[in-house]
Amino acid sequence: MFPDFIQDLLPDTWFNDIRGLYGSSLTDDMIMQSVTDASDFFHIDEPFGVAESDTIGVYPLNPYTLNDDILVFSYDQFMEMGISEQDGLDMVVTHEMGHRVLQGMDTGFNSHQEELCCDFFAGVRAGLNGMDVSQFENALADTMECETHPGGADRVEAIEAGVEYAKAYFGEFGAAPKFSDCMKHFNEIEVNELKGFTSRDQITLTPEESFAHPSFGCTRK
Repeated sequence: MFPDFIQDLLPDTWFNDIRGLYGSSLTDDMIMQSVTDASDFFHIDEPFGVAESDTIGVYPLNPYTLNDDILVFSYDQFMEMGISEQDGLDMVVTHEMGHRVLQGMDTGFNSHQEELCCDFFAGVRAGLNGMDVSQFENALADTMECETHPGGADRVEAIEAGVEYAKAYFGEFGAAPKFSDCMKHFNEIEVNELKGFTSRDQITLTPEESFAHPSFGCTRK
């Protein structure tokens, strides 16, 4: 990091110019515009703060208000993800804004389902606005499942489901769906289509009315 007195002497555009030459093609202005547009998409206020950090994410703090949310971003992580264009950036930020909207809501989601729901909303925005999801999908496609996040294939599927839903809805009604319409559809996907959207709880066979195992000769009702 540069000392404060050096930063004060340099023009505001200097750091963005250096990033363009040696690193990320994204700029502070692009990120702030993305935050504004993604907030407008959900009809919510912009986060209380936007700050550069060593990761990308949102800190909702008090989950029952949007007024104290902090969005953090990392140019290095954007580069590692292959996010270098506005549409890719907008998809990432829309996903994070989705977490803001879901905070405090009684969705019943586990952490995987919430991540997929935010991916779904990014897809909805892309489908409504003709945005390119390829950078976002490519960034997620090969990610491994972990305790807090689903695997990349499931995440890409959620994005595509959002794109398809938005296009179909707009084609039928000539208008964008409401947030509640999207939530209803996402829950229907999760319950009825399984795919990658299911809970991580085990799904068992539907029991027979009576069952005699040929090897063990036992009967279970």
